Amino acid sequence: MIPCILFGVVGAIFLLLLPGFYLYSPTSRSTKIVVTALVLKTLKPYFPDGLRSSSIHVFTFLWPARDTYWSTAALLAVAVIFLYTQQQRRRYRRINKLKKKFGFNNDPVSWKDMTVEQAQEIECNMAEWEFPRLFQFAWISDFLRTSTDPGVSRALVKSGHMVNPDPMVEHDRLQSTVHLMSVMMAYKFRSANHSLVVSRINEHHHRYGTWINSDDVLYLIIHFSEIPVQWINKFGYRSLEGFEVQAMWVLWRELGCSMGVKYIPETLEQAKEWRKNFETTCRWREDANEEAGMAMMNEIIYSVPSLLKPFARKLIVSILDKDIVYFCQMDKLGPSPILRRIAYGLFGICAWFIRNFGSPRLSPYKRAPDAPNKSGTWNFGHTPYDTLPFFQERSFWNLFGYGALLRRIFGMPMPGPKFFSDGIAIERMGALQNTPETQAAVESKVRENAAILEEAPFGYRPAIGFQAGRLLPPVDGLSYGMNMNTFPESTPLIPASAERFEKLFERRSLGYSKLAAIEKPEDVLAFDNDEANIPKVNGNHSPYNMVKVSA
Repeated sequence: MIPCILFGVVGAIFLLLLPGFYLYSPTSRSTKIVVTALVLKTLKPYFPDGLRSSSIHVFTFLWPARDTYWSTAALLAVAVIFLYTQQQRRRYRRINKLKKKFGFNNDPVSWKDMTVEQAQEIECNMAEWEFPRLFQFAWISDFLRTSTDPGVSRALVKSGHMVNPDPMVEHDRLQSTVHLMSVMMAYKFRSANHSLVVSRINEHHHRYGTWINSDDVLYLIIHFSEIPVQWINKFGYRSLEGFEVQAMWVLWRELGCSMGVKYIPETLEQAKEWRKNFETTCRWREDANEEAGMAMMNEIIYSVPSLLKPFARKLIVSILDKDIVYFCQMDKLGPSPILRRIAYGLFGICAWFIRNFGSPRLSPYKRAPDAPNKSGTWNFGHTPYDTLPFFQERSFWNLFGYGALLRRIFGMPMPGPKFFSDGIAIERMGALQNTPETQAAVESKVRENAAILEEAPFGYRPAIGFQAGRLLPPVDGLSYGMNMNTFPESTPLIPASAERFEKLFERRSLGYSKLAAIEKPEDVLAFDNDEANIPKVNGNHSPYNMVKVSA
């Protein structure tokens, strides 16, 4: 009796919220149809008699053949073949349309001159229509790779934002990063919104540039261009076409220029060679890697019940690439080959099911808000990787929708002023300055830089105060981007070891402000030419300073 009452209550709540589900949920339309059909079928026995008797049998068209076994089997077979054929035709419609639109085929010559606009349309098809969840999971899981680079790890730890005793600071910084990187790819390149997002990210890198080398950022850019390709080719319902792989590189190398990276290889093959050199030379195990990596992991599993957190950590390290586990010193969590095989097997089953039975999306996955709210600030939607409801508006659906009700049951907080439910200015997202005056100065500078970037041609490279010197020499071949703000030919190589973090090398390139201790607006905006005094270093890595590790 009690289960029947509970199911009846659940069914009533589901039906009451069904209009909101269709109107306000970010779930795709195809998923809404499937979920609704399944739930209604499950709850049908608990509906009132009148409502239950009004339902129509889905196989009514087979009713005349109900007494003839072979006729029914034949009709079912015809129906299955027809539906499968239509599903396969519709499944590949979007990619075939893109190939026809741009004239791309299996010959690399057909897409060797791909434009940024073409690349972004292709990337949008992958990330918003064909592989949204897998695409998103790929780059977010690989975000832990940032902690395999000691330069980035030390910046994350020293900044006191991604690693902080206050979990609110950590979660704010993590979710700001996730949202900024998502919309950075979603907004049209050189649009006002895109330029503002990139300029905000650039301010972060500029602020902590004495610890971050331009080559550190290049390494991550190359990986972010490749990791969705690897996961989709392994677990997607189809492998990516050659021009789709090229599109990812065309986008990310342009992003690299927009983010002030001083050297970017022209081709993907060059980038892969350079990445291999970086991985075997410029990474090593150290405590900062572990501290930054574990902080991010703990933020990701924040909403997991405490009893299940050890298993969640073990599952994550079992799925991650082995080099991430090794350099972040996460092998002490005991990655399991069995869990890895099980997880990969489940991913493979999902890919098979979607390939053969899944219906293509009827609406795109929304990575970015279309416009600011009425107050001119920005709200962001819920994602599967949110830990706390930062930047989500206090809408009816965010407070009382299906997911919100579940989060209430588990005691998770709801959107509110504490989490910037009224929205946030893009130029304010992420790590804040020490004083309101300095923060206002930085936000003004971000807007100024965004206006310049918006009008700049592709290949434009803004000046970012990265660490002076370079970690690796360039690989053979052309580089990408304009000549401005690149490495001068005489740029020295700094040690590929912990020695690079000594005061001798903790300097910026020519003409950058001292931002190690920011207290006043003039400290942010003033320039000091004395920073040009780069210490003289041997032009080649000393074998005693190079740390060789297996990738």
